[in-house]
Amino acid sequence: MPDSEDYPSFLISTFLESLTSLSSQKGSFYGATMVMRLKESVDREGLRKKATEEVISHIYVENGIGYIGDKPKMLHNYHDQLLSVLSALVSLSQDHTHDDIMQLLLPGVYMFSEKLQKDTQKTVGAEILIPFYISRLREKRLLSSDVTLDRLERAYSKLRDEKIRSQSNTILFSIEGLEDHPNFTEFLRKAKKYAFQFDNIEILAFLANYDMPEAYEKLYNYYVEKKTFQMNAFAYGEIFEIAWQFHLLLHSDLLSKTELDDTAKAVVPYLFDAGFSITEGVGISKAFALKDGDTTGMAYKLLSLTGRKIPLSIFSPYIQTYKKRTFFGSYKNEIRPSFGTMADILSALSFADPNDPLFFKYITIIHENLNECIRNQIHDIDKWHISKIYFYANSLIAYVAIYNTLSCSANASSPLAKSIKSLREKIYRSLIEKVSNSSLTCEERAWGIIGLWYYMRKAKIGNCDRKRIIGIITEQGKILEDIFVNAYNQDITMLEKMWIVKVSYSPLNIVRTLLLTSLSIYKKVMV
Repeated sequence: MPDSEDYPSFLISTFLESLTSLSSQKGSFYGATMVMRLKESVDREGLRKKATEEVISHIYVENGIGYIGDKPKMLHNYHDQLLSVLSALVSLSQDHTHDDIMQLLLPGVYMFSEKLQKDTQKTVGAEILIPFYISRLREKRLLSSDVTLDRLERAYSKLRDEKIRSQSNTILFSIEGLEDHPNFTEFLRKAKKYAFQFDNIEILAFLANYDMPEAYEKLYNYYVEKKTFQMNAFAYGEIFEIAWQFHLLLHSDLLSKTELDDTAKAVVPYLFDAGFSITEGVGISKAFALKDGDTTGMAYKLLSLTGRKIPLSIFSPYIQTYKKRTFFGSYKNEIRPSFGTMADILSALSFADPNDPLFFKYITIIHENLNECIRNQIHDIDKWHISKIYFYANSLIAYVAIYNTLSCSANASSPLAKSIKSLREKIYRSLIEKVSNSSLTCEERAWGIIGLWYYMRKAKIGNCDRKRIIGIITEQGKILEDIFVNAYNQDITMLEKMWIVKVSYSPLNIVRTLLLTSLSIYKKVMV
């Protein structure tokens, strides 16, 4: 870490450096393993052979276990590696011309399955695809009976119908594993409808085999342009990463207005390049056309800092009504409230004009939902992250910010403002209690530090609370520094995983900025 007086420029330079590094990170070969299964009647350009050669050339063995990918650290998670190995085995077993390669990969199936017991990251569709591939390989007598593998297959099979009902994008990303489903024809119709919203190799490879020549054409053009079937690790998540890192810098309250404004201006081109729309917002990536409320909320704040007036109707696509309940979802047509999304949008509304007709309406909807969530401690695990501290820290930031905005408006004395202040205090007390736990991960300590620091800086509190917060930041910051000395040079991939990774993004740069920000706060408190 730099000297305390240098942390603003250090944080900014680290953030901007991460922007330039996005395109250099390598990722998954799962899509390539599906290209290996293209039908001969479809594959007029020989993509199957090219994919097979590329996958085989990227297999490496460590301690008797075969991996697929670039040797260093960019295995997104064990779900992704298991999917890649299982899918490769299914492809290679078609003609048995590479039995030696299959023998290298088979041991990994058992090891990765065992690791999944501890791996909290999730790949969209894994619960459907993993048992599907295991079943295919068992039919070919390639996998033997194994307690861990059997348990995993049974557990994931039970989750299949629930995932299909609750996560609409699961159908798209796991379409191959649903071929035996009674509604497969309808699933296929939807997949064909939405396929071209994504530059997704596995979806295109599957649809190319189902009489969709335009999918094969897009697959071929991708290979001609990229000269590889390897999916860039950040090809799907650059806007998600940028938005979250900027969110941390903004609410760290460590940078001057000029520093924030200049940083925001440097990021704006990425948003518009990714197809930002004033009617629907933006998604996690240029390559992922589906917009979401979380990234849109963060983009709203960023654009507001650059003086752009964005109508609040940008959030209207994320308002849902289900069973007479109105809430915000992360995506369109969700049937369950996304409480993390609502905290992110509430935080964005603190940058809006209180006189906008939608301002009071949106705050009321979000507050009613979050109040129930926090009061009853339900659904307080976000869809992006498994830690409650993450959810409570971001909710506290949102409630502090929106209450301050309301306090400067005509609604300062309204019942809503009083209710928001009351819930803000409840969230603060809950976060204090959770951060005092001694068994936290590095990420959880960092989220707690940032949330409490923002509350201390922006809410009007007494000396007793101030001393308490400083004490917690000092204690947790010291532990964090001891665990993660010289954080920006360490291997972040070795930390216990808290993000629910879906292959479509990687949180490593977000975690890096999170740790640097929290350690910078700790150093400032210690001055």
